[in-house]
Amino acid sequence: MKEVEQVTLIKTSIATRGDGKSTPIRIITQWWTQSGELVAEDDPCSVVVTEERRRELMSAISSLGLSTDAFAAAVEAVTRVLNGQNAKS
Repeated sequence: MKEVEQVTLIKTSIATRGDGKSTPIRIITQWWTQSGELVAEDDPCSVVVTEERRRELMSAISSLGLSTDAFAAAVEAVTRVLNGQNAKS
């Protein structure tokens, strides 16, 4: 660790994500600087994907032999699902 600094953040909890049908309605917690910069967010439906897992997913999609447009659409759909959204949005 090169540097440690204690800072004051503003924590907010909002229940504005999800439609209750395709995605659950949930409380999102965010941390902001005093100048209004969003520095962190906790969404219970968000999934963190490691770089290794992302490469595996990209490899699996590319092995399907899709056109460039279909490949981009597939990547976007997978990303939406991993972020807890409806794949067809």
